[in-house]
Amino acid sequence: MKQPIAFPFEKGSVSVLAPEGAARAALWLFGEPGERDRLARELPADVALLAVTVADWNRDLSPWPAPACFRGGGDFAGDGPALLRLLAEDLLPRAEAAAALGPCPRLIAGYSLAGLFALWAFLETDLFSGAASVSGSLWFDGFDGYLRRTASRAAGKAVYLSLGDAEARTRNQRLACVEERTRLAEDLLREAGARVIAERNPGNHFNDPEGRLLRGCLAMLA
Repeated sequence: MKQPIAFPFEKGSVSVLAPEGAARAALWLFGEPGERDRLARELPADVALLAVTVADWNRDLSPWPAPACFRGGGDFAGDGPALLRLLAEDLLPRAEAAAALGPCPRLIAGYSLAGLFALWAFLETDLFSGAASVSGSLWFDGFDGYLRRTASRAAGKAVYLSLGDAEARTRNQRLACVEERTRLAEDLLREAGARVIAERNPGNHFNDPEGRLLRGCLAMLA
């Protein structure tokens, strides 16, 4: 890999790790620094990693407004569209120019709420040829209806969906539907002609997020 490049923007920062030679794919990761560092160590050497970290997940990674899911937690502001516009118009061309990337497939990935954002951004634009929603927050209010309206946009593309086998065992009724909603996403996307890779992992939502995310990204690259 070349020396990492990093630059701030109004909502967070972008880190760019480019291969020495031509890139087989450009992986856009939305998540935490620990996830970025694990992927940087273990992804194939010919994959460019462009990692976006935002300061306020509930604000910037939610596709539309929704109430808080935990007592005392913040509401979801629904600023995902603003982040996606910023990505398309500024961050993406700036980061890919800094990495000197030639033409190659773009993939997008994220864990938890970032996994929801990744799947939403993948369906909302034509920027990406694949998406990994790893333990994605597909319970998010209204996302099932959104998938019913937009799944056809994934035809011919790759989607990786995973969930821990204990994630639905929660007293929080909004979160408890996550397995049902993830299976619905699998069905709708397959019916629409997407190449869906679906996996179940042992444990709850907080079990090995970095390892799960790595497996999802490697599955998309296979």
